[in-house]
Amino acid sequence: MGLTSEALESKATSTLRGEGGIDFRCQRVPRTGWVYRNVEKPESVSDHMYRMAVMALVTEDKQLNKDRCVRLALVHDMAECIVGDIAPADNISKEEKHQREEVGMVADAAWYSVELCKGFALYL
Repeated sequence: MGLTSEALESKATSTLRGEGGIDFRCQRVPRTGWVYRNVEKPESVSDHMYRMAVMALVTEDKQLNKDRCVRLALVHDMAECIVGDIAPADNISKEEKHQREEVGMVADAAWYSVELCKGFALYL
């Protein structure tokens, strides 16, 4: 017999928030460009990742690998939970930004399974 929805939710929550889990820090990281433009309630990095994933999911473009696009949308800014949302106005070189984000992904990797980390490597 399978787990009840309550048991599944409890298991997911403990996996995501407990020891060895993700704590959804991206929900608390505002998008820097919005902050620089004094937007009253700026979207978070998490909001951005979700919206990008939905856009990828509903695309009608048959030339795109929809699964890959959704996965990319969900992981492309995860490092910002560690290093922050670096905007062009921050005057940080592309090389430095990439290096910081790579360090952030490595730091985040401690929270994820080996299989998930292999998937992340495809998007670095």
